[in-house]
Amino acid sequence: MPNFLRMLLTGRDNFSWDIARVLMFLGGLVFLGCTLVSVLKTLQFDMDKFGYGFGALLGGGGAGIGAKAHAEPDAAPSPYITPPDDGEGGKP
Repeated sequence: MPNFLRMLLTGRDNFSWDIARVLMFLGGLVFLGCTLVSVLKTLQFDMDKFGYGFGALLGGGGAGIGAKAHAEPDAAPSPYITPPDDGEGGKP
């Protein structure tokens, strides 16, 4: 699970932390936590307000990540995927 979270919260290179993704993730947790506290305290839940708020959170976060996508470093080659053999046995 921690590897999944790291891949979720870092940029394309899976190394540098992306502040927009981290803040969106934390904002989502706080949003769901506040909703849970409100429901437990008042025993009421308004699906419209929840949907509008959660949609705004996801839409704004996605737009922010998309807007800065060109500034992210390129993905590093994966150590688990080997390049295809060119038929010459690795000779240049």
